[in-house]
Amino acid sequence: MDLKTYCKNYVFTRRKVAEALEEWKKGDSGRKNEHRIQEEYGSESSFIDVIWLELSNETLEFEPISTHVKHDPNSGKLREISVESVKRQVCNYLCVNALEPLLSAKVGFWQVSGGVKGKGAALGMRKLKRAIRRYLLHVHVDIRNCYGSMRTEMVFELAARYVRNRKVLYLLYTLLSTMGEVLILGSYLSLRLAAFVISFVYHAIEGVGTVRRGKRTNLVGCQVWYADDGYLLGNSKKALKRAVMLIARVLAGFGLELKPWKIMHNGVEPIDFAGYRIWAKHVDLRKRLWKRLRRAFFRFDKRRTPRLARRVCSYFGWMKTAEMEGQLVVRQRVFNAARAAS
Repeated sequence: MDLKTYCKNYVFTRRKVAEALEEWKKGDSGRKNEHRIQEEYGSESSFIDVIWLELSNETLEFEPISTHVKHDPNSGKLREISVESVKRQVCNYLCVNALEPLLSAKVGFWQVSGGVKGKGAALGMRKLKRAIRRYLLHVHVDIRNCYGSMRTEMVFELAARYVRNRKVLYLLYTLLSTMGEVLILGSYLSLRLAAFVISFVYHAIEGVGTVRRGKRTNLVGCQVWYADDGYLLGNSKKALKRAVMLIARVLAGFGLELKPWKIMHNGVEPIDFAGYRIWAKHVDLRKRLWKRLRRAFFRFDKRRTPRLARRVCSYFGWMKTAEMEGQLVVRQRVFNAARAAS
């Protein structure tokens, strides 16, 4: 059976480079680093010309990627984060835009991520909030050292099976080969490609079920992925265990493995999902996140600067979807912060 292929008629243009730049500027990294384009290239027009000329001639070059260790406030872990040049960051967006037909077709609907507009943590939380009332059990699976174990050579070969466009493959290969042996944390391209690889796990689970009296029953009642964390819900321990074993087998084919996992009873223990704690009757926040949120409010109350106001506003997504102590007070503080930041 022939594989369906993608991107065959995609053509890079100078305008598409400009569109990738505008998209990058809307993100966190773009807002922080936009000034570097003026400093390093003189103007946005010159910057676009450099990328367009090098891409046209297939002579793209990037500065070395630097790394630093950063404390992850959600997990409490120390993570090695990579810092890319602005040129490379914009090329990441350019490459993802070219690959979008493939990514849209392959990545599962309930694979959510903070890097994809309209498919953030709140979407996954609402899905799990509904599902936890229907199912008795859940299991959380986490891929061990996901980015650090996902080889760039494997990722490129997997994408190349489906992409029939030499120019798109050139850009993808150039970005991945200069990334190193494995995907890096902090890269928009890594985020989207990791989701592409994990989609093979997602569809493997979706494709397994039993048919009885003409009615199909899926192996699991519900699955949601947030980046490399998977959440499976159902009413049968045996079925959930089968699902996890299937996930492990598929991941092994990519050189990946799961961390230890445990099947838990809904209602006894919450689903710990992307900063949320999802119970059968309500959703609150992880204690560590709630403490950070309160600390941000306290600092803003003492010193109302635009920077601290923006920090408070950054918690609005969690605040409006979770149930917390002093909800009305919290909302008023965010409203005050938003006025101060504007």
